[in-house]
Amino acid sequence: METKEVVIVGSGYSGVCIAIKLKEAGIDNFTILEKEDELGGTWYINTYPGAACDVQSHLYSFSFEPYDWSRTFPQQKELNVYIKHCISKYKLAPHAKVNSAVTSAVFNEQEGLWLVTINNNEQIKTKFLVTGAGALNDPAYPEIKGMEIFEGTKFHSSIWDHRFDFKDKNVAVIGSGASAIQFVPELVPLVKNLFLFQRTPNWIMPKADRPFKAWERKLFVSLPIARKIYREGLYWGKETRVVAFVQFPKLLKLISEPLEKKLRKFIKDPELQKAMIPTYTMGCKRILLANNYYPAIIKENVTVITDGIDHVTKNSIVSKSGKEVQVDAIIYATGFKATKLLCTINIVGNEGKSLNDVWQKNVEGYLGTTVPGFPNMFIMTGPNTGVGHTSMIHIIESQAAYVIQGIKYLLKKNIKSANLKEEVSKEFNDYVQEKMKTTVWQSGGCISWYQDDQGRNPILWPGFTVKFRKMTSKFDPSKYKLVTK
Repeated sequence: METKEVVIVGSGYSGVCIAIKLKEAGIDNFTILEKEDELGGTWYINTYPGAACDVQSHLYSFSFEPYDWSRTFPQQKELNVYIKHCISKYKLAPHAKVNSAVTSAVFNEQEGLWLVTINNNEQIKTKFLVTGAGALNDPAYPEIKGMEIFEGTKFHSSIWDHRFDFKDKNVAVIGSGASAIQFVPELVPLVKNLFLFQRTPNWIMPKADRPFKAWERKLFVSLPIARKIYREGLYWGKETRVVAFVQFPKLLKLISEPLEKKLRKFIKDPELQKAMIPTYTMGCKRILLANNYYPAIIKENVTVITDGIDHVTKNSIVSKSGKEVQVDAIIYATGFKATKLLCTINIVGNEGKSLNDVWQKNVEGYLGTTVPGFPNMFIMTGPNTGVGHTSMIHIIESQAAYVIQGIKYLLKKNIKSANLKEEVSKEFNDYVQEKMKTTVWQSGGCISWYQDDQGRNPILWPGFTVKFRKMTSKFDPSKYKLVTK
């Protein structure tokens, strides 16, 4: 059986960052396991029309690996090229295995090793397990009566059916979040009718997206300091938003009120106006960026339905008010099981405890990275590491620095296993949830994918990312129960 020092689950930004940093630390005995048929993670998988990032390109790239971006906001294809560029430059492909879904990982306390099972078949032993699967990879499907008998085409936006011809078809879209606002405008010119089933409206801001001018690209490439200054400006501009999100949510009205006035002027239909204007505080749900969404939904062939779905027939959807619409296809724009982190992998730690069982009540971890009872395991973009105001790359690089420090320390000291202390986890998570109380995500009057079934927020970091970076800047072995060989 193959034995590795580190097994990395996932080849998106998190997995690639950890792999690069392992190499820099002189640790080459690692494997990246990717369930898809190509490396790249989110931006390889999500290929729906209009797929793009809502963070500026220069901020959504590694600080140590700048890039000659073509646009202010990157689109899916260019993001996929960028991550492939990183994989190629740092020679990560020889370390990776595609079509390798991790089905289970079981910790052996006597050996101090994880037994990782791939596709319920092949097995690898490893000292350290690093999960880079992220929270947005397991599609969420709502339970809708009759969906199983629908005879048309149906698919989730993250598993786009590129074979389906939308021309002159009647199409239903369930959901109106981040994905829908990108692909709906792309479909409207093609379809005969588009029926948008919306649960709650979103606050949508204009997106300052444009191609970079030739002289700008030349400047960034020829003068790296200019690119660094530009990136830092983007970062600090976004970081200041935390004051409104976390401490003074009422400040967000300074943005939402002008947006609402502009929306009322643009959308003349009173019913559609009512459907599009949120009643909750801006920021409670994810703030979306788009320029073409509102122009798309006012088209004559678009119908917004807000009274919910009662059931589905062989060729139609019936709303709760009894309205029936004939459709050829149904697209789920219903997001992911974000609060069910790592639920597709059976991770078993000390005393045979399953992570799924431990997280049944509360999904939580120390610095979103380690969990009591699961020694030698590090979780990238784990509980309460999400950000609603800036780039996840800053969080990923912060976590990576912490993880690499931890791995280096444990290897240097020849320690068999490091298990986070329960009291450390409790103190940290009490702090996080106390901080969360004043945030717009808890007090803004909405139900969002940030919240679990109890209304608790296990997704977002309730503060400045500079604070998170400081807290992850040093691996403190005293926080762990160390078992020597």
